[in-house]
Amino acid sequence: MKKLKENPTLYGIVKTHLEEYLGDILKEKNLDPIKCVSILSVVFGKKVLRDIDGFIVFAKNHNLDRTDIRSCLAHDLGGAMRMDKLMLPKVSDYGQYSNIKKETNE
Repeated sequence: MKKLKENPTLYGIVKTHLEEYLGDILKEKNLDPIKCVSILSVVFGKKVLRDIDGFIVFAKNHNLDRTDIRSCLAHDLGGAMRMDKLMLPKVSDYGQYSNIKKETNE
């Protein structure tokens, strides 16, 4: 859990996004949202967390359907849970739309 101390704001924001859009799935599968955020970060790198936030910002600004948001997040979380490091997250490169300050080590 060392990464949680590095940037609690980033982890907390993504945790909130997962709870908002995938909360029912997380509860059904008995998954801890903060552990899911950690797994996403480990499998795809910390950059994916800004990408997730940027995707949500983009989606809201462009009136994407909630189902579209859920399917993208579910796809990426599913790949992370399978430790599929070769999978390309659907949220890739949406970090440019994030309001979270980019860190120099990303």
